[in-house]
Amino acid sequence: MTDLVSRRIIEALRTGVPTHHAVVALGSGQPRLESRMSELLRDVRTGAVARPSGFVFNGDFGSGKSHLLEVFAAKAIEDNFLVSRVVISKNLPLHSPMPVFLELMTSLCSKSHIEDAFLTIVNEALDRGADLSGLLSWSNDEARAGRLAPLFPALLSALRRVPIGTYAYHTIVEYLSGASVPQTELNTVFRAHAPHIRDHSGPRAPVRAAQTTRFLSRLFIELGFAGWIVLFDELELIRLQGPVSRGKAYVEIATWFGLERERRVAGLGAVGTVTRDFVSSCIEAGSYDRELVPLRLGNSPTNFHLAAPAHAGMEFLVGEQGNECSAPDHRRLKEIQRMIRGHYGAAFGGSPSELTVPNTVGAGVSMRAFIRRWITLWDLERQGRSEAIEDYEVAPALDADDAEEVSP
Repeated sequence: MTDLVSRRIIEALRTGVPTHHAVVALGSGQPRLESRMSELLRDVRTGAVARPSGFVFNGDFGSGKSHLLEVFAAKAIEDNFLVSRVVISKNLPLHSPMPVFLELMTSLCSKSHIEDAFLTIVNEALDRGADLSGLLSWSNDEARAGRLAPLFPALLSALRRVPIGTYAYHTIVEYLSGASVPQTELNTVFRAHAPHIRDHSGPRAPVRAAQTTRFLSRLFIELGFAGWIVLFDELELIRLQGPVSRGKAYVEIATWFGLERERRVAGLGAVGTVTRDFVSSCIEAGSYDRELVPLRLGNSPTNFHLAAPAHAGMEFLVGEQGNECSAPDHRRLKEIQRMIRGHYGAAFGGSPSELTVPNTVGAGVSMRAFIRRWITLWDLERQGRSEAIEDYEVAPALDADDAEEVSP
């Protein structure tokens, strides 16, 4: 590894930005969960449907859940998967399918596509004359079976005819990316480029995200990708919503993680994180969602049909409690520091000192904070200010719910 790469790794760790090189350099220290991820990638690639198409793991603040997601993303990208990631929050609740889908499309990336990935992928496919006849035949069959709205094969048919870069072209790509496109604009595209298509009715709003996901997942496979992996960070923040909204969030979990075999999306896999106490404090006790949510949904004339999938989503999370992301122990912390010391020395020259390593990460202090401390101390040492390091302390996060964690 070159000095320049080591410098980039150190600067990424200094700022807390989990770049590919930094993630690969530090690894995960979670071999059991990495094995689970390898199994998921294999199942998605081969089309195995014997189990849910994803898993959820838990851990305390500072245990490294977000970093582990980055490790999974790097592994999936290296294996020719497309990857998307979304962080659930009060402003991006899981029970709102289209905003979540739009964020997943915005963050979409592959080994060769980082920014504007979807537009670039479509451009390249049409530039090289990719044969999409199989996708068109499949989407027509799906539309006849009621699993896709007629709009999707219609959009594909029009996309094969419109010139790349035109307004009509971008209108189609924007709709498939999750943007809000008026029906009148879509009608204009069809009149100009696919007048032979009589039925191009779109999906109902509640199912647009799910149907677009089904269509794009198949498109990505047709274009040569191994599949599409979506990563959900901080799923526990669904607790910020009311019981009906939480119920709808559990339904989204059932959908994304393929709990219903007949509705499972080929080529799609999902991984999520929750805090260790979420099941006990929200599903089994605390809010008692296991009893409350199905009751509230079942008594609603508009949401009664969501009670069963919401229950399935909760039971899935309960069953995933054994997937724990453990905080680094003393041995692992020393190993992490040794790796970072090596990159620091390669980046700036010299031999940075070995620093005291805590017995474990805890007390609200994330691994990111310790790594920043080590790098800052080595900076002071390099500047000849070793006496200034004595009072340098790592402060615990003021609010663990709002703190970001990017830690090995």
